[in-house]
Amino acid sequence: MQKVPITKTVKLLYAWIPAALLLGGVGVLTGCSAGSVAPTPAPVSSRPYEPNYRDALGEGRQWTKLALRYRVNLVAGQESDARFQTALASWEPYFSEFFTFTPTTGTDFDIEVKSVPADSLGGDIIGSTTVTFQRSDSKIVKAKILVDGSLSDELLAQVLAHELGHALGLDGHSPEVSDVMFARAHLPLAITERDRNTLFAVYADKLASSGRAESQTPRGFDLVTTTVCQFHRDERR
Repeated sequence: MQKVPITKTVKLLYAWIPAALLLGGVGVLTGCSAGSVAPTPAPVSSRPYEPNYRDALGEGRQWTKLALRYRVNLVAGQESDARFQTALASWEPYFSEFFTFTPTTGTDFDIEVKSVPADSLGGDIIGSTTVTFQRSDSKIVKAKILVDGSLSDELLAQVLAHELGHALGLDGHSPEVSDVMFARAHLPLAITERDRNTLFAVYADKLASSGRAESQTPRGFDLVTTTVCQFHRDERR
């Protein structure tokens, strides 16, 4: 058997190593499997929530806490709790990723929902939401929803669902008339895929980490209250 000189063997090895490295590098760059090298998965935080109207919003604020308490005080004659529960149930499959809602009749609440005399909100406005947030990080600590007391039960539920979207952190309106967050009231009440995805986009960092909002202690020295919505009747209806 003919022996291969050691010097020739070494030369062959040196010729083979760069080629192997090159092939391995190509495999990584193209995302193909090269030997035991696997492609790196994209981080969860980069998940797109499409379609959405996130760009139409302002900051898109988040709450400081997990458990939210709400108090409902609507005019006599309206099925207040039932209508608010309808609005709450429409969002619940999506906001349950972040926090829970508990009713209260006391003064210690996070979200207040109340009706006002007909036409008292001004012009054709039938719903309004204000939020109080921390100036330093825009985290919400309190929200107040006002609705026109003359609304029918069906329209009341739609307006409440719209205003609740603002209270959850959607500080703007959708340009699409079918979305519940469109700037004018419309029936029937329905949370669309775009509404859902926009809420997820606002809370994307929470979904990417623990899947839950972080509880924080509000800092009273930098709180700001602002109106995030004035909801109008749809003159076409």
